[in-house]
Parts: sequence; structure tokens; C-alpha cells
Amino acid sequence: MEKSRALIVEHTEKPSNLCFAAAKISTSKGSAMEIYMDSMEKEDTSLVAKVLGMGHHSISEHAFFTVVFDNVSVIVEQFIIEFRLASFTVKSRRYVDYKKMGWVVPDLRFKSSLSDGEKEKIIDEYNECMDSLFSAYSKLTELGIPKEDARFILPYSFRSNFYCTLNARELMKIIYSACYGRGASYPEIKKLGFELLGQAENIFKEPFSMLQKIAGFKDELPSFMDKKLAQYKKQAMLPLKNVELLSATKNASFVVVSSQIIAQTGISSDEAYEIIEKHPDIYKEIIDRIVEDGRPRALENISFGFRINRITLAGLTHLVRHRIQSIIVPELFRGVRFNDFILPDSIKNNPDGLKIYESAYKKHIDIFNLFRKKIEADADCAYFALAGMRLDVVTSMNARQLFHFFRLRTCMRAQWEIRALAYEMLSILRVEEPDIFGKVGPGCFMDGKCPEGKFTCGKMQEVRDFISTL
Repeated sequence: MEKSRALIVEHTEKPSNLCFAAAKISTSKGSAMEIYMDSMEKEDTSLVAKVLGMGHHSISEHAFFTVVFDNVSVIVEQFIIEFRLASFTVKSRRYVDYKKMGWVVPDLRFKSSLSDGEKEKIIDEYNECMDSLFSAYSKLTELGIPKEDARFILPYSFRSNFYCTLNARELMKIIYSACYGRGASYPEIKKLGFELLGQAENIFKEPFSMLQKIAGFKDELPSFMDKKLAQYKKQAMLPLKNVELLSATKNASFVVVSSQIIAQTGISSDEAYEIIEKHPDIYKEIIDRIVEDGRPRALENISFGFRINRITLAGLTHLVRHRIQSIIVPELFRGVRFNDFILPDSIKNNPDGLKIYESAYKKHIDIFNLFRKKIEADADCAYFALAGMRLDVVTSMNARQLFHFFRLRTCMRAQWEIRALAYEMLSILRVEEPDIFGKVGPGCFMDGKCPEGKFTCGKMQEVRDFISTL
């Protein structure tokens, strides 16, 4: 099988020169263009290193890199995509057939008591286990089960392919975490981290040669929390609600309207609140106009925190695509519940498909329970997680980002699991802040026309009527 690899395929042409110009501009004479042209002809790497060493890391943000992650495990994808200041494009599991995509065989860390022969046997059993899961996926799709539902049976060892574009500062954070932080728990991620470090140093020596000095940070919170809260984890029960509102800006609609009034008039906060309280008609007109505006900056002043329970690993990939949020995802080997998996209606209503699906899950769990007794590192268990297994996450978004989230995820084209969660989130927020979220929904609901072109569901009025009832 092909090896996992990470390759820098594009980058700023002269990153060191560009960052040299950025280091000079705040203290040098001349226009921005004059300093840039001069820096392209010559560079002073010692100045770049000095500025970076002083803690002014922002100059490295002017250099950009595009990384191809080729045939890596989806565990790598999950690790990388949690870094927020980057752009990602991932091969879809909803539309692409994964029958022959294959899986990653990690460098398993065995119990020291095992012989070489026993270790080889375990690797063979691992490959047989993965092959049986891909076989189940293939059989499900042949029965007409949609690929987006059949994928729930795929293991998190399956190969993912994606592009990532980011600036040098964020790339340093990824590489540091992969080489020395929480990513280093996974040999696959650690190996890719050092591969990227070598490539990055050849392209842009400073700051990557100074990685530990510049990007060094403590990345030990999960292991600390494990020790502190071990007794409570054993007592954990399945949550009763799919979505819980954990936090909300107090008087959110007043905050939105008053911030817009203050920005336009410069009056005091007390005067702005007085206008809102004494003139409900003005308040209503302003809030409606903000909600409908194409640049509703005032909505960024309020935020809402959610606990999203029992979301599948497959569903999580749709949630984390939204960059402007603060999401906390547990480590896969800590947070995934191996005994809690989803059953899609398309499989539930297909007797042959249901038999294949449930049999594959049961067989997999039996194999995993034997496997985990023979390995030393808990992180290796993550490769046995299945896309249909569930976990809980916590996230916060500002209202403007929530508008974007609901526009995409309440649309009928959205994957059904994330769409159902979006419905619940929107329903909660309409009770909490009806003036803000009452007019929010998919594109057809907000704009009066479907934005999906030939991919339209053809049920615009039904969708609009349903969204109105949430």
C-alpha cells in the first residue's frame, strides 16, 4: 500500500525576502512598494530572525504554503483540520466511492511481552479486520445504500486526501504540535510533521529552523484532564439531548441594536438603550435591517455556546468545516464511544443491508476488544474507530457565523445528520432570540429563491413552510 505523505506543492516565491520587507516597513523610510522592491533584491535573514526572536511573529504570516496530504489516515485529517486559520478542500465521502481507497497500517506499539511472531499475526489480523469493513461498505453500496450512509461502517484508518493552504505562522503551529505536542502521540502524524519541517526549512529557513523557540507551547491539557477526571469519566452516561445551549450573550438583541446605534451616532450606551426601550418600532426596524443586510457586523458582537451530543465522526467532519468557531473536540481514543453507533434509515429499512451493517459492527467490536489488550499505546485504538461511532463536542459561534451555518446546513442538500442538528440548534435560538433568528434558515427561506441551481430539491415552498415552524 502507498505510504502517507505530506508535500508542500506551492509557496510564496521568496518568503524570506517578503518577510524581510515586512520586518523593515514599520521602521524604515520609503513607500511600501519601494521597501518591497528593495527587499526582493536583497535580504537580511539575521533581521528576520531577530524580529521573530523578539516575538513579532506576525511577519511570518505574509508567507503562504499549500500542502497536499496524500493517502493519509482520516485521523491525520481530523488533527490538521482543527487548526482554524487555514483553508481546506477534502475528498468527499458523500459522493466519492471509497471501495478501493484502502487504509493506513500504523506503526502499532505492542505490549513488550509479545514475540515478533505474535506481532506479525496481530498486523495480519488488523488488515483482515479493515478488509472486512471495506467489504461491508462495498456490499452496502451494491444494495443501493447511499455512499453517505454506507461510509458509517468505514474505519478511521481509511485513506483521506486533501489540500491545505495556510500562512507560515499557522504551519509552524501545526508542525510543532505534530512533532512535539499532542499530535506526536500518533507515529503517523509525528512522521508527517518532521517531513513537513524538513521541506519548510528548505523553503524558508527562518522561522522554521527556530521552530521550538517561536512556536513552542504547552500541549498537555488532555493528559492532565485525564488524570484529574478519571473517576468521573467512568460514571459518564449517554446524554439525553442532542443539542444543549450552554451559553448566550445576555440581552443579545439589545446588544446588536445598541452597537449599531452607537456606531452610527456616537451617543452613550445608556442613551442607546433608552432609544431601544422607548421606541420599540425603531428597535424592530433596525434589527430587521441588520438581519437582512449583507454585512451584519453587529451580529459578531453576540455569541452562543452549544454542547452537541452523540454526533458521529462522519457528522463531525461537516461541523468542523466551519472555520469561525471555537470548537473543542476530544482526542479520538478518549472521546469516541465504541458502543454507541448510528443506524441510518436507509440501512434500517433494508433487511439485507441491516444484517450486513450490524454484523460488521459486532464483529469489529469483538476484534477490537481483543486487539486493545495487546497494544501499549491508547492512541493506536483510534485507527479502530468507525465513522458511525459517536462522541460529544462543545462549540461557540457568533451570530453572523451561525447565520452562515444555518444557511448551508438547514438546506436539503446538507447531509441529513448535520441538517437535523442544525434544525435543533435553530429551534433553540428562535426561543432564545426570536427577533434575531426568526428569519434565518436555508437560502430559499432567507432570499426567496433557491441558490442550488440544477441541484435544487424542487421543494422550496415545503422547505420554507417547515423552517417557519421551527
